[in-house]
Amino acid sequence: MTAPGDTTAVDSRPILWLTLRLNPNRPKEAAMSKPAHKLRAGALTVTVWKNESANGPWYSATPSRSYKQGDDWKESDSFGEGDLLVVAKLLDQAHSWILEQQQADRAQAA
Repeated sequence: MTAPGDTTAVDSRPILWLTLRLNPNRPKEAAMSKPAHKLRAGALTVTVWKNESANGPWYSATPSRSYKQGDDWKESDSFGEGDLLVVAKLLDQAHSWILEQQQADRAQAA
C-alpha cells in the first residue's frame, strides 16, 4: 500500500503528470477569437493568441492534448510523462514565433 501523495507506480517507476494553465483568466470573447498561430505534434497542440491592449499587442500560449471520448473529440490541459518534452519543444517554437511577431509589430508601429 502506498502513502497519500506517493507518486511511485507499482513497478517503482515514478508517475508524472503536469497541468499547465498559462492563461486561466482569458476573457470568454477572446477565447472565441481566431488563434494567431498553432503548432502541432500528434495529439499535442500549442495555440498562440494575439491580444490587443492600450499598450499594443501581446501574445499568450495555451498548450493542450486532444483525445477521443466515444464519438467526441475533447481537449485536456494535462500531460503525461511522455508528452512533456514534446510540449516543451512546441512551447519553445511558440516562443520563437512570438518574438518574431513582436519584432514585426514594432516595425509596423514605427
